[in-house]
Amino acid sequence: MDSSGDAIVAGYTWSSSFPRVAALQPILPGNQTDLFKTTSGGATWSASDSGIEDRSITAIVVDPASDAHVLALAGWAGLFQSTNSGTTWNANASLGFTPVSFLTLSPSGEAYAAVDGEILYVSYDSGTTWYQAGQGAILPCSAETALVDPTTFNLYVGGGGYGLSCAEKLIVGLGAWMPLAIEGPNGVYGFAITPGSPGILYAATGNGVFQSSDAQRGTWTSAGLQGQTVSAVVVDPSQPATLYALVSGAVFKSTDAGNSWAPSSIGLAASATSLAIAASNGSVLYAGTPTGVYISKNSAASWSHVGPGRNQITALAVDPQSAAAVYAAAPAYTSAFMSKINPAGSKLLYSTFLGGTYSDDAYGVALDSSGNVYVAGLTQSPDFPTTSRALQPATGLPRYAAFVTKIEQQTPACSYSVSPTTLFVYPAGGPANFSVVAPFACKWTPAPGAPWIAVTSGAGPGVAPLAIRVAANTGAARTGTIAIGTTSLAITQAAGGCTYSLSTSNLTFPQAGGPQDVNVTAGTGCQWVVTGLPLWLEVTSGASGTGNGTVTLEAAPNLFSMARPSISQLTISIANNSVGVSQTGTSGAALSY
Repeated sequence: MDSSGDAIVAGYTWSSSFPRVAALQPILPGNQTDLFKTTSGGATWSASDSGIEDRSITAIVVDPASDAHVLALAGWAGLFQSTNSGTTWNANASLGFTPVSFLTLSPSGEAYAAVDGEILYVSYDSGTTWYQAGQGAILPCSAETALVDPTTFNLYVGGGGYGLSCAEKLIVGLGAWMPLAIEGPNGVYGFAITPGSPGILYAATGNGVFQSSDAQRGTWTSAGLQGQTVSAVVVDPSQPATLYALVSGAVFKSTDAGNSWAPSSIGLAASATSLAIAASNGSVLYAGTPTGVYISKNSAASWSHVGPGRNQITALAVDPQSAAAVYAAAPAYTSAFMSKINPAGSKLLYSTFLGGTYSDDAYGVALDSSGNVYVAGLTQSPDFPTTSRALQPATGLPRYAAFVTKIEQQTPACSYSVSPTTLFVYPAGGPANFSVVAPFACKWTPAPGAPWIAVTSGAGPGVAPLAIRVAANTGAARTGTIAIGTTSLAITQAAGGCTYSLSTSNLTFPQAGGPQDVNVTAGTGCQWVVTGLPLWLEVTSGASGTGNGTVTLEAAPNLFSMARPSISQLTISIANNSVGVSQTGTSGAALSY
């Protein structure tokens, strides 16, 4: 409480109608749409979540026999289905409001789902009605991914990691589970199968890609990328020898059925967490990342960001009949808030949101002798509002960080600050996010100074995130600005036609830390930068450059037993290429997912 007996309350909310009074930040900044859809390859997106009752969709499946029929797993709310291409949704009569850990559907209508992580259900009408599977109904391991063989209808499941094993097959007709010969402590994270009878079955594992070509899947051989964590694998249906895999968030490609692989992530500026290929056009791929969806229209030779916004993508599916129709799930984000209530509890004296475009939670509040309020909490937002005096400004990336914010009792004169103050963009252009801070009631409207810079959202008064999009550049390098109140931000874009390549796409640092080099090959006059570094990694030379150059990265010692990153895969961006980074822990083991 303050000296007047007013109660100061801080917390977090999802509600866009949360009450505000004299708000420093009057608009809820984060995403509130659970599922997006595009029919234009990402040129435009629309909300596709009407009727879905949870805020965390983990899987989307489009019926290969009828693309109007779509299924989605929605956290605690269970299985939802749409019969009109995602326009409206209803909870499934059998598995609605039941936690489902995986869902897989065959072209002929057979579908399997795991309920509560251990009970197998089967459907024979493309997921509309479900029955407990009878024999084989109890899963032999904790599975998180699955695939139905389209010719034998056998079920393959995988999971594990962190020293646990899950790789099994259910033989239809016998109702018996049998271990696949790829069980091990590194986990199985995805399957893909080529056309044919039997098709070649591929498995993405914590120790590379494996393949099996016999009908019983009794024999498995290496298909490359051994020693690396592969979180997804997909097959080009028109060229079955062409494979794509996710390795530590970067895309790799093989054109010889896994005998050799090469990085294929140019333009992919964020760690990919999901990968999908268009069944109707194998040259079109989509990657889901923490900052939106990326598309490749040239068999992964290059990638470009297509939205929706810069939302974290938790699930991705391509319509099997249209390469331009895609569903992308994104979490709904919380915002921190701070409110002041009078001593009687009868009146709200002050209330404001506090946050950026990702989740922000307030956990503590304190006051000083002048009545200024200090709010502490946790932010995931790349554009959390920070001022020029901040010890650490907004990270620019969706990753967790603690925050402390001071809200002054007295409203100062209007002033404006933006973070970051500069931006470098590659020739393909794309979106970017900033935070703008101004006192209560101080109006501002962002004013681009060049036609190739567009503001997509953000305006005052007060505090708000700012989102922009930079158009592709086909000419010489260029610079521009955006005026915001009495300040501005500067934007530089590399020349059209610039290409970049690296000497490596993956770095593993020893527990003791130390330096490693990455050589950059770039055209004459082609600018580049290094971005996305975690706090334990710094650039000691070559943070930016023009033309060929060398980047030296140095890792701090890792004092923990676990490798890092400890939760998810991490890539940084060097000269428009993704580079996976990790570091062993004191146990000496590299991280296995």
